[in-house]
Amino acid sequence: MNLALINNQIKKTEKQLILYITLAVGLFYIGQSDCGIRLNGQVFSFLEDSVICEQAVVSQEMIIQETVQQKTALRETEQQEMVQQEAVQGEAVQEEIVQEETVQEKNPSEMSKDELCQWVVSQIITPDMDDFEKVRAVNQYLCDHMTYDTDYYTTRQAILVGRGRCQGYANAFKDLMNTAGVPTDYIRGYGSPTATSTHAWNRVLIDGTYYYVDVTWNDSNGTDDYLLIGEEEFNRGRTVISYNSKTQ
Repeated sequence: MNLALINNQIKKTEKQLILYITLAVGLFYIGQSDCGIRLNGQVFSFLEDSVICEQAVVSQEMIIQETVQQKTALRETEQQEMVQQEAVQGEAVQEEIVQEETVQEKNPSEMSKDELCQWVVSQIITPDMDDFEKVRAVNQYLCDHMTYDTDYYTTRQAILVGRGRCQGYANAFKDLMNTAGVPTDYIRGYGSPTATSTHAWNRVLIDGTYYYVDVTWNDSNGTDDYLLIGEEEFNRGRTVISYNSKTQ
């Protein structure tokens, strides 16, 4: 329903009501006068025009009733629209609450990899952090939480068991950083010119620049020597085999 059209119709009806009331009052006084009155060039007398007065009063009552009905309908329409808007907003808020409660109520072992990452990120990342601070937070979480173990290599194992080889560190770092909104790659290669087995590390993209991170070596050495390092410095002596091989 077009509320503007309803308002215009009500205003038009109210103007008609004023005109009828004016005519009715004028005719009433005409009826009380012996000589009558000239209205718009026409003389009205009490006997002849009392019927017109009665008709005006009846029309006045009909207009009042119609105006009240229109205003009531307008108020009901506005109330219905408000109720509908509140219902839609309430459903959206309730859906968000249910989703949050579902993740919080789940046992971590029952969560998917994405849910696990969201769960961890919600605990270690705050809205006021910039991308550099997010990188440091995730690196510190994995160094504190994990122990090097060649039997484990997936993101789920890194989070649930707290163990993993270099692939586990790099997989978890990639998934957690992407969940936190920082584009991150998984890199597979050789960590040194003399290495005989492959290694895994990461790079993050911040403000158009790549920075490199090796969480495994940070954890093993107990330092941040391999955190947010420039490409040329970091890759000195390293050989890249592939980017973003399938993660678990």
